[in-house]
Amino acid sequence: MKKYISFFLILFIAMSTTVCTPMAQEEFSDLPSSHWAYSNTQELVNMNVINGYPDGFFYPNQKVTAEQYLKMVVSVIGYPDLSATAPKFWAKPYINKAYELGLIKDTSTLHGIPWSDAITREVAAELAVKGDFILHGTTFDSFQTDMLHEIPDVYFIDNQLKPSVYTAYATGVITGYEDHSFNPKGFLTRAEASTIIVRIIDTSKRQPYTQTTTTASELSKTRVIAMTDGEGDDRASMVRFLFYANEMDIEAIIQTNSYYQLDGNSQTTNQYWLEDVIEAYGKDLNNLRIHDPSYPDASTLLDKLYLGDENRENVDEDDPNAVPPFGSTPGSERIIEVLLDDDPRPVWLQAWGGLNTAAEALYELKYSGNYSDAEYKRAADKARIFSITFQDNSGDYIREHFPEVLLIRSMSFDDTYGYTNKQDQWTGEDWVTKYLYNHGNLASRYTKLSILEGDTPSFLNAFKNGLRASENPTYGGWGGRFVTKDGSYYSDVKDGGSIYTAVEKYIPLAQNDFAARLDWANTDSYTEANHHPVIELDGPRDFSAKPGDDIELSARNSYDPDEDDVTYTWYQHKEADTTNTSVTIQNKNSITDAYFIIPQAVKAGETIHIILEARDHRSPQLTRYERLIIHVE
Repeated sequence: MKKYISFFLILFIAMSTTVCTPMAQEEFSDLPSSHWAYSNTQELVNMNVINGYPDGFFYPNQKVTAEQYLKMVVSVIGYPDLSATAPKFWAKPYINKAYELGLIKDTSTLHGIPWSDAITREVAAELAVKGDFILHGTTFDSFQTDMLHEIPDVYFIDNQLKPSVYTAYATGVITGYEDHSFNPKGFLTRAEASTIIVRIIDTSKRQPYTQTTTTASELSKTRVIAMTDGEGDDRASMVRFLFYANEMDIEAIIQTNSYYQLDGNSQTTNQYWLEDVIEAYGKDLNNLRIHDPSYPDASTLLDKLYLGDENRENVDEDDPNAVPPFGSTPGSERIIEVLLDDDPRPVWLQAWGGLNTAAEALYELKYSGNYSDAEYKRAADKARIFSITFQDNSGDYIREHFPEVLLIRSMSFDDTYGYTNKQDQWTGEDWVTKYLYNHGNLASRYTKLSILEGDTPSFLNAFKNGLRASENPTYGGWGGRFVTKDGSYYSDVKDGGSIYTAVEKYIPLAQNDFAARLDWANTDSYTEANHHPVIELDGPRDFSAKPGDDIELSARNSYDPDEDDVTYTWYQHKEADTTNTSVTIQNKNSITDAYFIIPQAVKAGETIHIILEARDHRSPQLTRYERLIIHVE
């Protein structure tokens, strides 16, 4: 107790000189017991070391100047009674001592704030952390904590001050508000200053950060159900699909048919190609798990196989009545089961063939009388359909009868991954020969001599690569970008005047990514293969801002697991924006010092999409992203 009393006496000297006019009293009219700073302030009052103003008020929300706050910090470190050598500037001895102690690097201003001006919370955090280190030797590796994602306004913090803010926030010297925001550009108040000083003195008074939200590395995977008619390009797509089984939560693989494969290609036709390709995947599994332990067991995937509708009459192109009801199948029942389970995540139904099995599931949910309106709504809200064109009559049937269900009809598959693609260095025979031949058991099941995978775009947008394409079709990803007129039915955009551009621009990146996974299957050595750069943003992916705000972009913890050099680039994804205004990103290749100012022309309600791209310097070159969405107020 003697130690704390001596500290409080120091504090009294600091605050009585610069912050408050002494007036001994126990209660202040404007500081009720319900006030968040009451206990700290009252403790100082009870020890007769802090007072209010002559009018009986404490004025807890009054701003504190830079010189006042600096004197408080210098005083509690152990220099409370420095004599003023320059009476016209009483704070000069404390400024000089702060410079001598290493608290500040410049005596003319405090991070550009004139000494007599109000100090901001972010600058106050830096002095608090430095003072805490001098007083207690406290250190904290602020960039090894996931608390950064908890601060919604982290991008408003000056990049140079972020380490101090993170440390102050994580150790509890300074805390955020109820919504976890920090308000870095907000001015420090008397109540806040008093509380900070008490916490610097008495470590037991601190409120260390406790993580409560999901961080970058823990984002949930996309739930998917793949429906395939077993054509040759489906079989090629399935090879790639299984190489990405670690990126998705596969809920079912359903065997169906289509206009082009009337009887399907499954157990009902004595075609066990799916079982064969999954067993081949299982033979490569040990190698794949060296590179990512989250690859599922082959037995788990075999248990996910279901037979859907393979009645050729139900995909009769010339029969307008070839629409539900068809009768339930194990596949339609599985779709219903997944859509009604307790997992709240959306479920992407990928139609590599016909949509009849999905249409039957939706029919039963809405029209059979076996499910309530609430159950149908729950299922419709979770369902997302990505259809490679419409390969039976059920596509238009779903669009007409189930407008509540998000439905994408992709036509951009053909000239990109389908039968009419360019067959160039990325999709031609040379690529397949180089990367797919002699690359393990799963690769040996590839059915084409070049890249002919018409159904692959349906799952490219499901990957957790940072583009967030599965969240909203308008964002765009490796599988394309889409627009809607009614909010539920989506078609390909014409970025650059062509429906193929949104997919085509990513083909080299997607092919390099596939090539790296083929290497994974072919080696039991982690160091002999390439792995993705890891981006760790310093804050949330979505946040609000206003025109004129200075947005400080940073991702300090980003790294490459192979210790390869990485090129980082921040850029505006204008195609996904809802504003027509461009922004200018300064230091766009820096992960610590990039920033931009939101133009005044941006209107409230509009969004700005900023993407951080990380590309390593190894072959095959791998790329990862993070998409920030700024919601303008």
